[in-house]
This record gives sequence, C-alpha cells and structure tokens, in this order.
Amino acid sequence: MNTTMTEIADLATASGLADGYPIANLDGLTFHVWKPLEKNDPPITTIGDLKDWTDATLVQISQFGPSRLDKVKAALIAASNGATS
Repeated sequence: MNTTMTEIADLATASGLADGYPIANLDGLTFHVWKPLEKNDPPITTIGDLKDWTDATLVQISQFGPSRLDKVKAALIAASNGATS
C-alpha cells in the first residue's frame, strides 16, 4: 500500500483500533512524531481524532510535516497487521 496515496482518516478507520486508543501508544512512534499533534489546538491524541483530519491539514501543523505523517500512517498499518494493504 502506498501510504502517500491513502488518507490518514482511512487508515485510522481501517486499523481496527478503538477511537479512544492513544496515538502515543502506536508501536514505533517516538515523542517527536506525536507531540506536535498533542500540542495542536484542538489536540489530536487518539485514533478517533485522526479520523477528523486530512493529510493536507495535518502537514500544516507546526513541526508535523510529511515525514512524520508517513510514520503515523506506517504505525497504523502495522497496528492493523497489514489488513489495509
């Protein structure tokens, strides 16, 4: 699956994780990846929060660019055991 072509909201939904599951608990993500989301107004801290955002709007968040977006997407795919591919 090409993560650059699949929207974060779709991956969050397909992951099968509960909406309340913390992004910070996704395997492979460091503090540097999820902290800018947590600092956003409104904070983006859970899988459910990701479902309300597009890739284009997420990369506009300060200190959260395309490479960090790709890391979150990869973690969502890994969490779903590749079920989205």
